Amino acid sequence: MDLDSLVEGPFLRASFAILALGLIIRTVFFVASLLKARDRRRGGGLFVLTSLGRYLAPLHRAAVRKPIYTAARYLFHFCLLVVPIGLTGHVSLWEESSLGWSWPTLDHVWADWLTLVLLILVAYFLLRRIALAGREPAALPGDLIFLIIVALPFLSGYALTHGTVDAWPFVGENIYNIHLMSGQVMIAATAFLFCRTRLDKKRCVGCGACTETCPTGALVSADEAGFRTFAYAHYRCLACGGCLDVCPEKAAGLRHQLSLTSLFRVVTRERLNRVELTICQRCAAPFAPLPLQTKVGLMIDDDYLGLCPTCRQLAIAVKTGPTPQITESGHGLIMTTRR
Repeated sequence: MDLDSLVEGPFLRASFAILALGLIIRTVFFVASLLKARDRRRGGGLFVLTSLGRYLAPLHRAAVRKPIYTAARYLFHFCLLVVPIGLTGHVSLWEESSLGWSWPTLDHVWADWLTLVLLILVAYFLLRRIALAGREPAALPGDLIFLIIVALPFLSGYALTHGTVDAWPFVGENIYNIHLMSGQVMIAATAFLFCRTRLDKKRCVGCGACTETCPTGALVSADEAGFRTFAYAHYRCLACGGCLDVCPEKAAGLRHQLSLTSLFRVVTRERLNRVELTICQRCAAPFAPLPLQTKVGLMIDDDYLGLCPTCRQLAIAVKTGPTPQITESGHGLIMTTRR
């Protein structure tokens, strides 16, 4: 079997099979995770349905801070869906297939313009990530790789229909197969593409504002063994942007990620960040996150900053109030005052 037959037959069917299987697995796990999370909000099944709607159309709260970027993202996804579905050549292939499916096609002029718009937006996203390096949660290599994967079928398709690279050695002779194979890679890769929350470890001070605002419990924190750990369950995440909206340090971000392991990470959570807790200078108990305490210490001069809340109250009472009498019980320190 030659390359043309493989590309038009088994490779094409395999790419759609991978996409379909991935979408089924993700939908099942997503709904199951939401059913577990619905106790955080009243409504039961209604909570699941509204959550699905928010996930499919994520006009998140942080969009008002970046209206141009948000509009560019929506336009990008519009072009990404409309051009492949409405292109005359693609519809013809479905008509000639055993399925015999057909639907209205997109005018070739509009198809060309939307293709060019998508390629311009890909270049914009790539340049933006490079320009913002170090100022926003860093992009993973998968982010940039997927943008290139998306651009290749549109770029090769435009070159194929306009004969742009016909004179190029090898590329011009194989541009049809290059277009099909790059499109198949994009279709299969979509099953493993996740829009997920990230925390910039250099910026995060461990305040926990993001966990308090998360509507489904996708992002949680726990204090243990002198550290505050932030864990993330991506199948609960609605990409609502609440964590971005409340983060005072701009450490939270939503980014796309290609990941095979994320498809099957259902039970366990992924650790996003871990910050050390401050040790109380009096009782040696861990309390507030150390990065947060350090930042507060640069802004205010407080004699009690290194004390946990209990020891701070005791210290203030000793200094300003009646003479305290401190006793110890099974519930910790108990402070009383002498009348």
